[in-house]
Amino acid sequence: MRFAATRGTLLSGTEEGAMAAVFAPAKRVASELEGLKGAAGDDEASGGSEASGGNEASGGTGCNISADNGSHQVVSGTVPGIEAVLRHFESAGIRARRLNTTRAFHSALVEPALDALEASLDGVTVNTPSIAVVSNLTGQAVEPDHAFDGAYWKRHAREPVAFARSVGTLAALGVDLVVEIGPHAILAPMTVSAWPDSPQTPAPAIVPSLSRPSSDTPETEKGSLLQAVSSVYEAGQPIRFEGLFAGESRRRIALPGYPFQRQRHWVETSRQHRSTAGHPLLGERRESARGEITFETEVFPTDPVWLDDHRVFNRVLAPGALYGSMASAVSMLEQSGPISLEDMQLHNAMVFEDAETGENGRIIQVVLDAAEPASSRNLQIYSKGNEGIWTVHVEGRLAQGVPDQEAGKQIDLE
Repeated sequence: MRFAATRGTLLSGTEEGAMAAVFAPAKRVASELEGLKGAAGDDEASGGSEASGGNEASGGTGCNISADNGSHQVVSGTVPGIEAVLRHFESAGIRARRLNTTRAFHSALVEPALDALEASLDGVTVNTPSIAVVSNLTGQAVEPDHAFDGAYWKRHAREPVAFARSVGTLAALGVDLVVEIGPHAILAPMTVSAWPDSPQTPAPAIVPSLSRPSSDTPETEKGSLLQAVSSVYEAGQPIRFEGLFAGESRRRIALPGYPFQRQRHWVETSRQHRSTAGHPLLGERRESARGEITFETEVFPTDPVWLDDHRVFNRVLAPGALYGSMASAVSMLEQSGPISLEDMQLHNAMVFEDAETGENGRIIQVVLDAAEPASSRNLQIYSKGNEGIWTVHVEGRLAQGVPDQEAGKQIDLE
């Protein structure tokens, strides 16, 4: 925290500058800035402003790319330089806008503060991170023995932010949940835009932790945090509620099975889906040439955490509610309107062996037969463990259900 305050103080004392967002690929922006540099050099004697590509120091007068965000680039430099950059890209039909700042971060204008910034960490011991860290200086995961010393943070303040490359590294690492820690949702939408569009890297759940209050949404910090926790919970992640409500008296209660006070409070589930997005319960969706829909996921005796609570003779046994929940989730994703789950038959129990607590769990597939007009669809649930043999656990049928009653209809509980 002391270093963050020192960094803010030092950089705010640098020469006034400006920054702009340019909505074009990094190579195109760098090329255009190089062209501007040459043009400015030709008429420098007449007072023209200079702009340079890359992130090289240019005597405090030039402009450079200070952040590669994938869908757009941030350019930093002198005020006249940024004004020239804006005019150039607007004349070329490329959208660009000036950012609300009076400092040119990650540019030559911050160089006078860098030595003091590096020296501020003299004598400070930085502990080794306990989790994987992706550096937005390199865009790569750092090695366990990486030194986060003054020299590193000096480069971090001057060189461009490799945000798009960092997001690509997160995708390659298999990250499925991104939580933004900050006073407002700035990086969350940028992460969505920069995430690779590939079946091998399904888009994660993106959750901002805080939102800046406005006249329309005067939300408190606690309200924002609770909204973030609920989003993480909906994404299928375990929550330590005792930590969330520390110092308060809370207990779990059973919700009524009818529209309480004639209001519905179900979590809305979208019927639209992306083939690259994994469902928190069902996993990845695939569709065959014959129209069959298959969802595949891998589960362990301790993940989801509630599986470990269902033990018979000290062996984890999948509860019947798991099959019903999976069938219901498939029906909400793949069919519209009321759905009836019929003729559910349990053929074989799903038992987790001790060997499945390691790197390999049980693969579960939910298979939905091809749809035919005005007909039901057969559904099967299979699993495969270390034995390498598929076992059918459940078969059933999804059919059109009875239309739901209006939520506001009076219910006689007598």
